[in-house]
Amino acid sequence: MPNEILSLTVDLIFETTQRIRIRIYDPTNKRYEVPIPVPTVETKANVTDYIVSLNQSPFAIIIIRKSTGTI
Repeated sequence: MPNEILSLTVDLIFETTQRIRIRIYDPTNKRYEVPIPVPTVETKANVTDYIVSLNQSPFAIIIIRKSTGTI
């Protein structure tokens, strides 16, 4: 396939107890990112209200809120 991306990078940043930031991108090709301000966090969260599960095949990211069980 033309322009097929063979490898992706997934960044999971545990920012606060209630917020996770997910970035999925092609590490070999730069792309334009809209310059929207993103909240910066000085210290990453050690304890969170969510559980993150990764599945490689088929690729999936599952996030479950601990307090409610909501996916």
